[in-house]
Amino acid sequence: MSKKLLTIIFLLFAGFITTFAVNDLSVHETTSHGSAPGFIDWATLVVAPHGNYVEHSLYLKYSDHNQYNSNSLEIVHRFELPQGAVINDMWLWMGDSVMQAKMYDVWSAQAIYDSIVVTTRDPAFLIKEGSQYTLKVYPLTSGSYRKVKMNYIVPTKYYVSQPATELPMGLLLSDNSVQKPLDILFRTTNTNWGTPSIKENPQWEFDDYVDTLQYHYQHLFIEDITPYPDMNLEFSNNAQNGSFLNFYKMEQDLTYFEVGIDPARLFGIGVDSTSSKKILVSIDINHFASMNLEDELIKYQNAAESALKENDQFMLMVSGKGYSETFTDNLIPATSENISLAFDSFHNSELFDSLNNFPLRKLLFADYDAKDMWDFNNIFEFTDIIQTSDIMQALPHIQNSDIFAAYRHGFDDLINSEQASQIISELDDFFERGGRFLTYYDWNRNPNEKLATHYINGLYCDSADFSAQTLYRNIEGNFGYAFPESITRQLNYFLSYDDQEVKTELTDQYGTPTLISKKIGNGLLVVTGMWSLMDDAAMKSILGAPMLGINMSGESFALDDLLLEIREKTALYNFDQALIFSDSDSLISKIDSKEFIQQYLDEFSSTPPIFKTLNLLNSEFVNFPSVIEDGLEYPGSGYFLKELALQSFGDYYTRDMYDWDFIIELLNAYGAPPFRNAELTVTCDYGSGELIELRDVSENNFATAPKVFLGKCSAAGNLEFKISGRFDGSDTDSVKQFSYDLADSLMGENIIPQMLANETLKDYFSVAPYDTAAIVDLSLMYNLLTDFTALLALEPDENNHFMVDPFDESGLLDVDDEQVESDSVDISIYPNPFNGQVNLRFVMANPTLITAEIFNSLGQRVSVITKNEEVTGEVRYFWHATNDYGTKVASGMYILRVITEDLSTDKKEIFARKLIYLK
Repeated sequence: MSKKLLTIIFLLFAGFITTFAVNDLSVHETTSHGSAPGFIDWATLVVAPHGNYVEHSLYLKYSDHNQYNSNSLEIVHRFELPQGAVINDMWLWMGDSVMQAKMYDVWSAQAIYDSIVVTTRDPAFLIKEGSQYTLKVYPLTSGSYRKVKMNYIVPTKYYVSQPATELPMGLLLSDNSVQKPLDILFRTTNTNWGTPSIKENPQWEFDDYVDTLQYHYQHLFIEDITPYPDMNLEFSNNAQNGSFLNFYKMEQDLTYFEVGIDPARLFGIGVDSTSSKKILVSIDINHFASMNLEDELIKYQNAAESALKENDQFMLMVSGKGYSETFTDNLIPATSENISLAFDSFHNSELFDSLNNFPLRKLLFADYDAKDMWDFNNIFEFTDIIQTSDIMQALPHIQNSDIFAAYRHGFDDLINSEQASQIISELDDFFERGGRFLTYYDWNRNPNEKLATHYINGLYCDSADFSAQTLYRNIEGNFGYAFPESITRQLNYFLSYDDQEVKTELTDQYGTPTLISKKIGNGLLVVTGMWSLMDDAAMKSILGAPMLGINMSGESFALDDLLLEIREKTALYNFDQALIFSDSDSLISKIDSKEFIQQYLDEFSSTPPIFKTLNLLNSEFVNFPSVIEDGLEYPGSGYFLKELALQSFGDYYTRDMYDWDFIIELLNAYGAPPFRNAELTVTCDYGSGELIELRDVSENNFATAPKVFLGKCSAAGNLEFKISGRFDGSDTDSVKQFSYDLADSLMGENIIPQMLANETLKDYFSVAPYDTAAIVDLSLMYNLLTDFTALLALEPDENNHFMVDPFDESGLLDVDDEQVESDSVDISIYPNPFNGQVNLRFVMANPTLITAEIFNSLGQRVSVITKNEEVTGEVRYFWHATNDYGTKVASGMYILRVITEDLSTDKKEIFARKLIYLK
């Protein structure tokens, strides 16, 4: 395909969704509009495997560390979760009581929350926009804390066949505390998922912690997670003889099931270590990857060494900035020495020096309000900032700048006509050189602003909206595609103009613009009506990076020349595989990606190679425009790279989702061969049952990962499975049959219906993303957070009630019978075990306030023995194995928790003891 056609395809943006994910925690003073860093004083993460998904329950305590003297603070936490995560529950603590959030459509929830903040009620509000989540909690009293639980499921991550789950490090590291501790509880049922470990630090050991009636917990306390931007919890795969089954029987005679299959183990396939392949290793560096090219090069080399066997032959090719070069003499043996020599040759080349030269863009802030408006975290990674106090002081620096941003000249420090002429003269040259000028316009600028109005005919501010307003990007603008599909924010001024060369970038639902641009010479004038001085840091990043033009390189489709050269070299060398490492940030629509790749592969003169592609873009410092499919995000050209791998029977990897160690393991050429085109047939109850639905949910996993299917059928006592597929290198399909007899009792995997519903939601978003009614209905039915739903926890009223005995797993960390006795407190329990009543004897050396409570093994409070009673000396109580309503409890283990406060020293202590009740 010609370069001209590729350029046309690049311009056809219809069909992609732009999303961002930032991690920022702040508190806002709602009466004065002040903002300050927020803190997480305590975090507990409960992790529970469920086959293809892992459930995370995250408990957080938010505070402001006494930065304000106010009782009307609002917590604003913007965060990302691991790829594919779906939130399905949220709790908000109000004192000692807990309100469970209800799912609403997002428009109703936003209206309710806005009205509540005005009337100072007590809500928590959680929404999702693409891969970005926003949690707001109101009110927070300065010096106190608010406790929240968020529950979500996330696809299991496989290191080859080793299951793992990615921890929400972006969310946790947004805590502004210097030291960030984390408690992890690994929860299992009677299914044996093995001993957990942290991949990034295997020396940490989980301890067996506590057993409840349903679960066994293992515990790990990490003093500080700050040094770990990535953290993955690994656990064992419970596949017996290569397969496992989880199921859940519901009413209405339905059985939900999840079957996982490890093909290599099921079929007894060994490692392929003898075959020889011809492999092209190609590295495409254009912009963002070259920021750390010196450091990253060794990782590229490690990845290549993992992907090659010693009896393979390889060629190394590097391209970028319009040049390409081959660093091996034809195909050579893939020995460790040869691979090292090839990469050393690249490292010592002029091409490396050129690609490693990442020039920071020179950004000129004309005044301090401009910096406050559009500055954001990590901007220094991409720009060299010059700061002046006013636009006339900035005048001498314009000629040496790439980006120029000014705020005050239009109203606060109004310039006169002579000054405007001087600035316009500099701007004319600035635009010719390709510069970008960002300025602000609102109704205070009518009619005296002299710069934007000089270049844009009829520019005027017509209206403003100070409430929460949803803005939508225009993908046909000059850079509108660099924003999220929609942004909800306050304080937007809306603009009008009489200039056919102006393009809108962000508009309200009626198409009225608040952000516009105009190409002038080789540069761009950007005019915004969004007043961002009050925005939190995360929103400033979402807006500032695209407005300043620093979240895209501006290159055309960088993979064009590389792909054509791969095809030419394949005609000469007949490659079996082609590895592509690329940082191309160009976007191509889904449809055009698929059509181009099909035509590209068809035009090979011989069989095209299997493509294994790695997207080098990483949103650690800035967010790139992305394509979303099935809940997964593909930054830059990631979707194109994914489709190229898929259509050629290869695999796609991304630095935005996986750390280098994970990618290097997945590329391991000495692993079991991939199992492709897997098909499963299911028979229920020996053929008499009806299979209602069956889904392959491992389609986005790697070919070497286990295959997992979700389904539902009429109530079944037996399930029979037949799996077929073909291993790479084999000429015939492999087929295996196996069956499971289901237990009569209900299984605990009641999350399976939500897993299945989530897969259906992926279809809705892929096929009919604007059928909001169907998406909202299904989301509400299964309590799944999507772009069109929101979770809202309200104060109790006649329709909303506190939860009764909620299972607060974070409280299990307080229930520990290994605590040391105090010299001032003595506790005796007898008999234990007991079958009628148990005697509780406490002896206090000093006047003491005592609270004694009984909890069941799920952590739910059963009975209050005494609360805040002042005791001196000895006191006795009796518990007759009843709850607070006088009803007998079931046999089993219970926990006595005693909280004491010595009134002479103010010392507080917590004691816990096990009670065994036998009827």
